[in-house]
Amino acid sequence: MKKLFLFCISILLIGCGGNSMDNHIGYWQPIDSKVLKVAEISKDGDNYFFSENILNKTGLDLWGKEIRPSKPTLLQNNNEKLSIMGIQPIALSPDNKKLFIGKKTYERISQQQLSEIQVKAEMDFNDAENVRLGCKKTSEKYHAESAEIRTKYRKDIKEFTRKHNELTEAYSAELKKCRAIG
Repeated sequence: MKKLFLFCISILLIGCGGNSMDNHIGYWQPIDSKVLKVAEISKDGDNYFFSENILNKTGLDLWGKEIRPSKPTLLQNNNEKLSIMGIQPIALSPDNKKLFIGKKTYERISQQQLSEIQVKAEMDFNDAENVRLGCKKTSEKYHAESAEIRTKYRKDIKEFTRKHNELTEAYSAELKKCRAIG
């Protein structure tokens, strides 16, 4: 009887072993995000951390500055449940493949998938940077030619208007593309 009791207790302990909060640890990609990001939940000692974006070179913000990886936020542990600052609860799907933070849903990804996403992010960033540089050169060239026309035809408004309209027409497709990408 004593052996049966110890056996049952050991089975219960094995079944309950491990911290359920450790299931949150890993890489998470937001579903339906317009921006390429990968979040991470990590653990250091007894503390859990959330980084909203760990990717390098994913784009530019509204001020033209490169978006950098976010700094980790210490998560709060309330009764074996994680939350961001005690306000936004963090929940896992029963199969541990989806993470829910507020209204955002994330999908678990592997280290391999993270590496592939990082490579894609860097390639996209470099491609976009090349396009931005091309647009800058096009814009500078347009403005220089426009200034030249303004100087040359300053006294002949009719000829100035004609030449300026020709110039605008010649650059309109390129400048339109540049405005579309920001």
